[in-house]
Amino acid sequence: MVGALRAEGLCRVWIGADMENVASQTGIARAGFKPVADLVVARALAMRLVWVSGRSGVPEQIVAEARRAFLGDRDQAWLSALASATRNQT
Repeated sequence: MVGALRAEGLCRVWIGADMENVASQTGIARAGFKPVADLVVARALAMRLVWVSGRSGVPEQIVAEARRAFLGDRDQAWLSALASATRNQT
């Protein structure tokens, strides 16, 4: 699959599966995809926090592209709020 997309001129394709879904992860790897980042979702009080965490050894430029693809600039919104809340507590 990845080879066919590359032949069509695409340089990057994103695909994902839940961490618990080992069968999908196996199929994704067999299709030629490599893991670059994890999309993390956590709850804090009434907020849902979402961020992208790069895998070990993956260049930050690739992780930043994954961040933009999955979140746009939305990850920066909660990071700013968290920093502001931390400053107000001190």
